[in-house]
Amino acid sequence: MKKIFSGFKDEQDGAIAIEACISLTLFLIVMIALYSVIQVFTVQSMISHAMQEACQSMALENYNQSMFKTGTLQQIPSKVFDWISGGHRENFSTSADFSWKGMFSSLQSTTEMEQTETSNAKKRFAAYLNGGTEDADGLLQNYGVVGGLDGISFAGTEKSGTDMTIQVSYKVRLLFYIEMFHFGEFESTQTVCCRLWK
Repeated sequence: MKKIFSGFKDEQDGAIAIEACISLTLFLIVMIALYSVIQVFTVQSMISHAMQEACQSMALENYNQSMFKTGTLQQIPSKVFDWISGGHRENFSTSADFSWKGMFSSLQSTTEMEQTETSNAKKRFAAYLNGGTEDADGLLQNYGVVGGLDGISFAGTEKSGTDMTIQVSYKVRLLFYIEMFHFGEFESTQTVCCRLWK
């Protein structure tokens, strides 16, 4: 009788060990998946915030200087300058896109202007993300963005009509990445559009 009960006890111990292995494995898989989801949402949230700030600051550059037309003390320097120059000066307040960069835009080709806007968007994005290019690159690599700051493509950045658009594409490498099958890389594209200030 003791032999029967001892054999039954050994079988129960083996079943408990197998159940523990299966449940622990499933628990670890669920935890890794949860961590990966949190990682992706964190990266998307950080990048989205930095994109919005960069886009708004670039849209602000186009601010029309029509504020000088208001009936305040701001008119005094303008009136004095008009009086000194005899009233013959270019009225920049009617220009929808006055900036020093805009004065020389006719000398640049379209592709050069797009490259300038892309590099400008990238610099501002890095500044708003973590204070500078090197710090932003380190932060992105810590969160699993493939290539860091250089791995983010700003190819969709453009200024068209009354809108400023920043579009970025990047890949996030998750915790369970398998290089042989490229399994565990999450590709994402985010777009932010701001109305240009007039």
